[in-house]
Amino acid sequence: MNRRDGNNQPLAVSHIGTPIPSVDPDWIASVADMCAILENCIIDQNFKVTDEWVEPIVLSKVGDEIHEAVVKDSSKNRSNETKLAVFLSSSGPAGLHVDPYTDLEMLRSVASDAIKSRKILLPYLYGREASDLLASKYPERSSLSDSQSVALLNELPIGVFQSGHYVTGPYGCLVSDGIRSILPRRTFSGYRCSDSNCHIIHEVELSTTATARIQKVISNVSEFVQDNYQGDDPVLSVYRDAYSRRYESRRLAGYDAVVDVLADGLTVEELRHLVVETLCIRFLTEGTREALSRATGYVIQNPTTFANGLERPELLQILLLSNDKTVSMALDRVIRGGSVELSDHEVRVRRVARYKTRVSAEIGKLGARVFGPKASSLVSMRLFELLDVLYMSRGDKGLEDLRYLSETQGEDIDHRDLLNEVAQRFSPDEILDLMVLGNHDTAMVAADHFHIENPEKMQRSILRDTLLWRLGVPGDVVFSQIGDVNRHLVSLTAVLNNEDSEEAKRGEISNVFSAVESAVALSLSFAIWALTVDHVTTENGFEFNLESARRTWSFLDDHSPVDDRLRLPDNGKPTLAPLGCAFARLAKSLESIDQSAYVRPVNEYPIRCLNKARPYAFTSKLPFFNLNTASSVLILKALRSASSAFQDDAVLEVRNSTLHGNREFPSDEQIRNAIRKLTDSFDRLERIGIFPTVYDLVDQTVDLFGHADSKYSTARGLTETLSNPTWTLAQGMPGAPSHRLVIFTKAVLSGVGPLCFKLKPNPRQDPYWEGFPVRWKSQTHSIEESQADSDAQDQSLVG
Repeated sequence: MNRRDGNNQPLAVSHIGTPIPSVDPDWIASVADMCAILENCIIDQNFKVTDEWVEPIVLSKVGDEIHEAVVKDSSKNRSNETKLAVFLSSSGPAGLHVDPYTDLEMLRSVASDAIKSRKILLPYLYGREASDLLASKYPERSSLSDSQSVALLNELPIGVFQSGHYVTGPYGCLVSDGIRSILPRRTFSGYRCSDSNCHIIHEVELSTTATARIQKVISNVSEFVQDNYQGDDPVLSVYRDAYSRRYESRRLAGYDAVVDVLADGLTVEELRHLVVETLCIRFLTEGTREALSRATGYVIQNPTTFANGLERPELLQILLLSNDKTVSMALDRVIRGGSVELSDHEVRVRRVARYKTRVSAEIGKLGARVFGPKASSLVSMRLFELLDVLYMSRGDKGLEDLRYLSETQGEDIDHRDLLNEVAQRFSPDEILDLMVLGNHDTAMVAADHFHIENPEKMQRSILRDTLLWRLGVPGDVVFSQIGDVNRHLVSLTAVLNNEDSEEAKRGEISNVFSAVESAVALSLSFAIWALTVDHVTTENGFEFNLESARRTWSFLDDHSPVDDRLRLPDNGKPTLAPLGCAFARLAKSLESIDQSAYVRPVNEYPIRCLNKARPYAFTSKLPFFNLNTASSVLILKALRSASSAFQDDAVLEVRNSTLHGNREFPSDEQIRNAIRKLTDSFDRLERIGIFPTVYDLVDQTVDLFGHADSKYSTARGLTETLSNPTWTLAQGMPGAPSHRLVIFTKAVLSGVGPLCFKLKPNPRQDPYWEGFPVRWKSQTHSIEESQADSDAQDQSLVG
């Protein structure tokens, strides 16, 4: 952009030729953002730098010196290419190469035309189009030549990226209301290698021609600066300051990660609804509709009509033109309105990790949630930030209020110490209850801070849950079925003690057995899945969710068939008798299966086990056969015990006699006896780990030699300690110090400890992603890479 005063006259620029420029940091950041786009694009050898490219660029005194010298050095260094190369170099030891007279808006327009006409190419990373096209066009390749890269990208949509305010895509290069750092790159997710243990989606490297004149001139400019200007680049600190000003406020929000989830987790139709809502919000600002119409070349009268004609690439670019707050509010609208329909405990997640970021995101019923690898750290920092916004920004009055609400002693306590004490003394729930939601004004400010729309219309409990979700606090334990059973048993006991009517007893008994059947079905699903699925070679095999577990029930029909009366239904909810029988069928199957048929071939062993003779925990493809002998015996006994308990005549009699009116109603003593049996049965399932029980990390100790003990506990007081490292390799299975695990406590692997799984909410089953990506037949990653991956995993476990 041109820097001019109120009379449209150029501003004086005293920095030209001086080492440290005194220019607008936002302008410097915008130069860097534009360079990030141009430096990472792909061109062919015929690309020419026309006059339109260099007309907007004004070089500083130093930039002119470099330009003149490089052009003079060789007749092959043409003026236009050299001027653009100097612009891309931006700065060096002699100072800034670019003058603020440079018209960045005009340069953006030129770049936009080049992107739309495909004179410069950007890879489209979203969806599976690039991976599928690669598999059909250039199979078994992990890198592409210049010509192959150009040919591939010309058959794909234009890449959607955002560098600062600049957003690329099918509409060229447009300007966004928001700032993001989703930078162009020359790699994309391509394939899985032939190693069945490896579930990494390997990247494919694209290349741009080295023979285009601009590429050679860029190298010449770099060499000239290195040879003729000595010392460090004094402008680097200016660039760092400019970027810090632009992006530091976004660091804790981590909202860029949400873009991947929106791209991967929503269908095209759902994305259309989301875009419509963002446009409705944006069009409330005067002039926005007209500006977007000019940018897209489409006269937008109705957002719905406009969005209905768009596909995923166009939708994503339009979406990125809105700031985070607008996208977040629009997302809340489409979830509440049902345009994005989410079932209980369902979340939408990204399918591809395109950028190596420390935060991840997911979308649930409460909107988008961003969380880190160690959620407590990110949550704590966000709480610091929230308390600072609510109280410290108000000076002494805010400090006094926070001191009062937290009951902190000491009139002279520093505000920094006060924030530390509050964050350390109180949990996130307590902070929200005591210091946020107790006052309407602070509650509304907090809601605005986390981009929550219409908080004044929410019940306090819903606003509280939404704030916790946006903070990144893990959701409630998903598997609460045993708790449901126990609550109904308590209610039933109270009815018996009060000597209430038969009808009241019947209602409570109905509630009990409905909860019992849900809990037993979940426990059975988990047991079959945990003990029979080859988690090593299954993608996300050590992540447990109910939907994938239910699909393993067919194992029983294959190995222990029964008549239709006791067979588990393919659809619908099974009753207690076939569920109870299924535990015995599972025990029978595990005992009768030929163990030799499940021996894992040596070529599926991790390389470290082959090279160093380290013992491998998963020598069998059937997890049950990897357990130690004592554990196997205990689990078989527990399965049969569960089968007997849930098919016990006393239990079934109480269930059936209350559900069917033609039977004699059970006595109070019969009901109490059934309550005792059910309570004992579920306690046993939970203690052994057959019921999927969630454990949270509560303490960790590490000695001088790096041996770590991590203590885990459940909401019901069960504890488990995991040790790390171990000599026996259980590659892929999560362990200490993960913050949250589902632990099958008595399913013990020799030399390792109990089977552990990550807790995964119910994912959406999307046929679009089935079979993605292809697995190459040839081995394409080296032994050294595998070794490095494995060593990094060991380090992360003890770190």
